[in-house]
Amino acid sequence: MREVYQVQGLNSVTEVNHGIGSKPILALLPLAFINPGDITIMTVPGYPVMGTTTQAIGGEVVNLPLLAENNFLPDLDSLTAEQCKRAKLLYINYPNNPTGAVANKEFFAKVIDFAKKHNIIVVSDAAYAALTFDGEVPLSFLSIDGAKDVGVEIHSLSKAYNMTGWRLAFICGNELVVKAFAAVKDNNDSGVCSHPKSRGILSQTS
Repeated sequence: MREVYQVQGLNSVTEVNHGIGSKPILALLPLAFINPGDITIMTVPGYPVMGTTTQAIGGEVVNLPLLAENNFLPDLDSLTAEQCKRAKLLYINYPNNPTGAVANKEFFAKVIDFAKKHNIIVVSDAAYAALTFDGEVPLSFLSIDGAKDVGVEIHSLSKAYNMTGWRLAFICGNELVVKAFAAVKDNNDSGVCSHPKSRGILSQTS
């Protein structure tokens, strides 16, 4: 994250965790944060898995269309006050699949301000972030001031490193969000302990 995306200050112990692909990470995150009636804000067209899990556990999905007139960026100002109050998660995906749109620093800064104002967790799906051309430097949501205060970013090895089928990905960013993901992951994914302290946390709370 530091060398490729110029993201400074990530703690490799408490602010990074592995996943068996970006899809399982996205599928598990609502289990940590969504209660019945809570909202996950999604973008359409887009990758639906976080919204699917949200609905499966009694939450609601609000879809924001990605339109050419908005450069395929979601119009956060179109959300109602009630929707903002009930929203817990905001999913963004840039470079975007399937539109191919890219976000800029100004958009990410607006997302951060929006999330801070409404106490919403931002989940940035950066599966395609490393795929740049003509010497362009990849842009990470977490490289913007304040991003780590409100969210996390997910990176997939299958896209950036041509390791499709290896089922390797990671989530990084806000320590509390990463810790909550680790606790849920520890009871869903097979394999080794997800977080160095998660088993102790779970044993103390069980």
